[in-house]
Amino acid sequence: MDVLVVDTMGAGDSFIGSFLTEYYTHKDIKKALQSAAVSASVTCGFYGGFEYPKQLD
Repeated sequence: MDVLVVDTMGAGDSFIGSFLTEYYTHKDIKKALQSAAVSASVTCGFYGGFEYPKQLD
């Protein structure tokens, strides 16, 4: 899967949230880790909460 990373803010939160939900529901670590990785990668495609887009000097 190719991902255009624009910001990593929130990726860890997305990862752990997805992992815990998936693992609690299905009790399958491999599936939970795969779901978490996809969730975190999607989050990396969005700008975080600090004044984006921001002009760089």
